[in-house]
Amino acid sequence: MSELKNFTSGLPTVKDNKKPANPVVGLVIIVIIAAVSLFMGISGLKADNSQTLDDAFRNGLNSGAYVSGEPAFGAHNANFEYKHTINFIPIITEYYYIILSEDGENGVLVRADKDFGKNFDSTSFENISGIKIEGKVKASKDKILNSTNLDQAFLEKDMYIDTLNQRNCFKWIFIGGFFAVTTVYAAFRLIKYGIGSYPKSAAAKLIGLVLCIGSIVAMWFFIQLISLAL
Repeated sequence: MSELKNFTSGLPTVKDNKKPANPVVGLVIIVIIAAVSLFMGISGLKADNSQTLDDAFRNGLNSGAYVSGEPAFGAHNANFEYKHTINFIPIITEYYYIILSEDGENGVLVRADKDFGKNFDSTSFENISGIKIEGKVKASKDKILNSTNLDQAFLEKDMYIDTLNQRNCFKWIFIGGFFAVTTVYAAFRLIKYGIGSYPKSAAAKLIGLVLCIGSIVAMWFFIQLISLAL
C-alpha cells in the first residue's frame, strides 16, 4: 500500500502562472488621448481671421475665419441632416441650415443644433428671434458636397459656418483635461500602492466612482467627436 502514496487522484495539476497586467501601456494610451484631445480643442478655438456675416454674404466665406452676425432669413427646418451610427446605434446627428442675406440673393450654410430653425418663421423665413450666429468657417466634406438638398444657385457648398465649433472644442478640452488628471491619479496610486491595489478608504472609493462616471462621459464625447470628424 505504500506504493499508492505516489499516485494522485487522477485530476490534472494546474499551476497559475498569470502575471498581473502591466498598467504602463494603458497609461501611455491615456496620455496620448489626452494630448491629442487638448491639441484638438485648443487649436480648434483659434481662427485665422474674423469676418462679418454681411461680408461673407457679399464676398464669400474665408476658410478658417471666425464669422459673426445676424442673418435676415434662414431655413425653419434643417436643409440637410446626417446621422452617425455604429452598428445601428445612433451616435450623433448633424443639422445644416441655409441662411440668407437681407436681399435674399446670397446664402451660406451653417451647422447648428436641432432647434436652430425655430428662430426663423416657417412661412416668411424671417429671423423672428433676432438670433446672431457665431462660428468658424470649415471646409465641407463629401457628405455635404454630394447632397442634392443643398443644390441652390446662390449657395456655395464647399464651405460652411460651424456654430457648434466652440462647444465641440470644449468637449475636446474636457476629454484631454479629464484623462490628464486621471493619468496623474493612476500614476500616484501605482507608485504608492503598487500594481493591483484597490481603493479601500471611503474617499478613495468615491474618487474611483467619480473617475468611472467621468470616463464614460469622456469616452462618449470622444466617440461623438471622432464620428463628426469622419
